Amino acid sequence: MKGVIGLGNILQRDDGAGIILARELKKKNLPENIQVFDAGTGGMKILHILKELEKVIIIDVVNFGEKPGDFLFFTPSEVKSLRESKSAHESDFFDILKLSESLGETPQKIIIMGIQPKNTSAGEGLSPELEGNLSRMIDAVIEKLEEF
Repeated sequence: MKGVIGLGNILQRDDGAGIILARELKKKNLPENIQVFDAGTGGMKILHILKELEKVIIIDVVNFGEKPGDFLFFTPSEVKSLRESKSAHESDFFDILKLSESLGETPQKIIIMGIQPKNTSAGEGLSPELEGNLSRMIDAVIEKLEEF
C-alpha cells in the first residue's frame, strides 16, 4: 500500500499546507492502493499509519531558505544535508520514525515533501504564494506516487 501523510497545523497559516494538500489529494481520483492521511501535528498516530504502508510521502512545511511556495522532495537520510531547515514537526516525526524502525514497521520507501512557508503565525489560510502553487504541488505528489 502507498500513502501520503499530511502534517501541519491549519491554525498557523502556511504551517497547514501539508494538511490542505492531503485534503485536496483526497478529492482526486487516486488508485485504490493509495491512501491519504491528515495526521495533524503528528504524534503517535503517525506510527499506526506507517505500519500499514510500504511506501509513503510525508508532506510538511520546511524552512529551507527558498521562495515561499517552493518545495523539495528528499529522503530522511538527506535531512542531514538540510540541517539549516526546520519543520515544526521534524523532531516529532523523526522520533516516531526511529520507533517505527525499532519495531520493524517502517515503510520500504519514505519521501518527504518540504514546502517553504512564508507565514506561520496564528491564523487560518495559506499565504498567496502557497495558495497559488497548490495545483503544482498536488501534481508533483501524484507524479512521485506514480514513480514508486
